[in-house]
Amino acid sequence: MRVLFTSCPDENAFPHMVALARALAAAGHEVRVACRPGFAAEVTRAGLTAVPIGRDHDVWRAFGVAPGERAALRSAMIEPYDVAGQDERYITWEYLLSGYDYHVTWWHKMDNLPLISQLVAYAQQWRPDLVIWEPTGFAGSVAAKAVGAAHARLVPGVDIHGVTRGHFLRLKQDYQDPLADWLSGYAGKYGTDFSEDMVTGQVTINQLPGSLRLATDLPDVPMRYTPVDQPSPPGDVVVHDGDLTAFLEAVRLGLPQLVVPVYFDQPPLGDRIVECGAGLQLHPHTTSAADVERCEARLRTEPSFRDSAVALRDEMLTMPAPAEVVVRLDELAATHR
Repeated sequence: MRVLFTSCPDENAFPHMVALARALAAAGHEVRVACRPGFAAEVTRAGLTAVPIGRDHDVWRAFGVAPGERAALRSAMIEPYDVAGQDERYITWEYLLSGYDYHVTWWHKMDNLPLISQLVAYAQQWRPDLVIWEPTGFAGSVAAKAVGAAHARLVPGVDIHGVTRGHFLRLKQDYQDPLADWLSGYAGKYGTDFSEDMVTGQVTINQLPGSLRLATDLPDVPMRYTPVDQPSPPGDVVVHDGDLTAFLEAVRLGLPQLVVPVYFDQPPLGDRIVECGAGLQLHPHTTSAADVERCEARLRTEPSFRDSAVALRDEMLTMPAPAEVVVRLDELAATHR
């Protein structure tokens, strides 16, 4: 089986693809990773074969956003994806439509347009049986559709994109659908029709234990988080800024955690750990050193936090390892051969 990973435009997802890519290669499958030219060395260092596509574009620079301003912009939860985890009674179609209308144009298109034609051309030449793409890497689903390959969306953390899409389809009132309209154009260009899997994948590979996920109706393939490098022991409590690897390491080790989320997709992670009783969350803009010390003391001295963290660890251990997921993906690809 030939498997093409797409680690662009969101290269933050790549470290969470490595364990599965290595498991596929170890099982005798051919594996390639499509990435920006400037990221190819990182893929090679992970022991994988890089396929440079597109160009090393910088959306921030294209819009004239200074480096010092970028963190502030990324810290705001982006419409329409800020509905993830909200009470569905208060979510409106008009709000979702407005958010999609803006961010399909100024986020998803800007990220994917430099990639699509070259990625499709490579897929037409190499003919992968399976394409695995990250949640905003719609170029991957376009390429898979263009060559009739099976494809899966790998979601490292909380699936804010899948949840939001579910709300949009549930509430949809008319023909307007900016994301589907955009992807339909590419489907037609490459001789096929739009289908909803171009947005959310034929299956979703999900690293989070079920207790930490937001509910969706999407078919999923659970996969246990497996660290690529052996990290240093973090101590008896983990304090972090919403970094996904730190979050997953704490779950893997059964440690309580304090989350002080910074970027837009991190608060839902903190919310889930609080709801499971395995940690606490603080707002980054209103938190003092005393608040952090107080929360750390609670996490160390209140047994319920440790008990809940251990329960999450045990739940993670029941999830299939990457090598076991390879079998499921081979079955998926076989349905398209």
